[in-house]
Amino acid sequence: PTAETVAQQKAKVDQARAAWEAADKRVKDATITAPIDGIVTSVKYSAGDWAAAGQSAVAVADFAVPVFEVDVDEADLGGIKVGQDATVRLQTYPGQPINAKVESISTVGTNNGAVVNYTVKLSMGSAEVDAQPVVLINMSGTSEIVTARTDDALVVPNTAITVDSQTKRYTVNRLKADNTTEKIEVTLGYRDNTQTQI
Repeated sequence: PTAETVAQQKAKVDQARAAWEAADKRVKDATITAPIDGIVTSVKYSAGDWAAAGQSAVAVADFAVPVFEVDVDEADLGGIKVGQDATVRLQTYPGQPINAKVESISTVGTNNGAVVNYTVKLSMGSAEVDAQPVVLINMSGTSEIVTARTDDALVVPNTAITVDSQTKRYTVNRLKADNTTEKIEVTLGYRDNTQTQI
């Protein structure tokens, strides 16, 4: 071939390469890569839609360690710390408590009428138990967070405790072997709406 033919063919190759590089860049620019591994939970746009600036297009859930979110009243927030033990009971599996830990506490509260709530995230360990999925996205349930722990304490109903209005001492009635009762002075520990440690 003549030098002119070679130059023409080379120009065609260079032009085809430039077109391929431009198409490859368009494909890469159109590819969305998540910053984390996870499961796509929703896609908010269809092919051909215009995406508004600042709007999320795809929601991805990191499901390696499931997280249970609970709203905590600001009055109860003082006793909650990151790392505390917790238990989650999902409505789907009410008889199967799942061990959890306090992972994070929101720094911004949300107003709910006269009450301000803060989101507390509880990490629940593995998403699977015995290879059967237990925790699925958007499951609901209840949780308990262990805010304090005492050894060698007895738990009694609040109604079993009486207080002497003058001495401010607390007592309970103890049943003796002869089926009679005796008053015993006790020291109170942690308590909630129904029970008290003594």
